[in-house]
Amino acid sequence: MSRGMKIDPKFYQKSCLELARDLLGKKLVRIVETSSSTSSSCSEDGGEEGERLCGIIVETEAYPGSDDPASHSYKGKTPRNEAMFMAPGTCYVYSIYGNYCCMNISSAGDGAAVLVRAVEMTEGIETAHKLRNKHSRKSRSSKTAATQKFKHKDLCNGPSKICMAFGIDKQSFNQIDLTRSDELFIEDSYEGTDIGGSSSVEQRDIVTCTRIGIEGAGAESASKPYRFYILHNDCVSKRDKTMENTIKSRPQLASDRQAECQLRSDTREKTSKYFK
Repeated sequence: MSRGMKIDPKFYQKSCLELARDLLGKKLVRIVETSSSTSSSCSEDGGEEGERLCGIIVETEAYPGSDDPASHSYKGKTPRNEAMFMAPGTCYVYSIYGNYCCMNISSAGDGAAVLVRAVEMTEGIETAHKLRNKHSRKSRSSKTAATQKFKHKDLCNGPSKICMAFGIDKQSFNQIDLTRSDELFIEDSYEGTDIGGSSSVEQRDIVTCTRIGIEGAGAESASKPYRFYILHNDCVSKRDKTMENTIKSRPQLASDRQAECQLRSDTREKTSKYFK
């Protein structure tokens, strides 16, 4: 499969809201060590060593910092949120509920970061299933935890699911520079991707709506349109049908976009037999 280029630091030098939109369509890449990769420090072609897990970012949320009560950095810098104050392009991984993690990327602006909320897996799908199940066995009793086959749309349709499927944890990846890391980074799209071969998603294909699960931050913060996702993508965590209807009022756009997503779904069905 063709590969894009690792995104350079300049890409992240923008406001949190702008970065949240621009990350849509980009690829999250994780290189995981395999038994065959431990014997040498690099691959024969001088490229990545280990197995490549990759997925298209299809949903994000913006957390602008000091003016947003829902941001971890709202009350200032702490040891926990330090990554949000580091150079744009820094990975901020935090733990929730004791056993789960969420991945964010810092942007320009003090304490601002973007939550990667949903990803459509394209490479390393079989390994992603294994990593999800491995984490499930750790979180539940080994006597009751059974190997599970996840639907493709459910594999990474949530921030903690992404971290499980990609093997992203706080200890290993919090505060790393995504522009320098060879284990976890963001790639630009390449010609012929599922989203139309563009390095970014067109504004008309982006649904803008409110964030999820932040009601405790207050009504004003909860009502801000800081969540973004790709229209009609079935790997999104939660669709906002009210906002989608404003786009569907443009019939030709909605029809073209839906046909494109159906083609992607049909393609996955044809290749899914290789991962059973």
